Amino acid sequence: MAVHINHLAVWVAAAIYFVIGGLWYAPFLFGKQWIALNRMSDEARLANLKAKGGMIVFLGLSFVGGVISIYALACLLSAMSVTSISGGALTGLTISWALYFIPTYISNLFAMRPFRLTLIDGGYVVLALTIAGAILPALTTSA
Repeated sequence: MAVHINHLAVWVAAAIYFVIGGLWYAPFLFGKQWIALNRMSDEARLANLKAKGGMIVFLGLSFVGGVISIYALACLLSAMSVTSISGGALTGLTISWALYFIPTYISNLFAMRPFRLTLIDGGYVVLALTIAGAILPALTTSA
């Protein structure tokens, strides 16, 4: 089975994935709730961030993680011969739900974390991979 990847489509989808994350966790959307649900003070969060290399390191690692996720999704879409926007979106939705949202829910359940935290973290990945799943075939078939 040959896998064909449109690398430009992957990088565009990864950039959008990253932007969605930035907006999702911004204070005006879910950022303040996420911090509160994690029982973190701003001071503790900033100290931890600084101790681990700062915001540039966190953002860089986040972007690299997104690129890896989008490449994996692109490989899956190619292997499954998904060429439609709706098929790509459905695949992104299914994979993110089954392989991220549900395991995060189970982990948070046993860790006694609030379900709202699962909705925030899982919701971001489900939304972002669904959109990425739509973008990949859209840019691949037009290329």
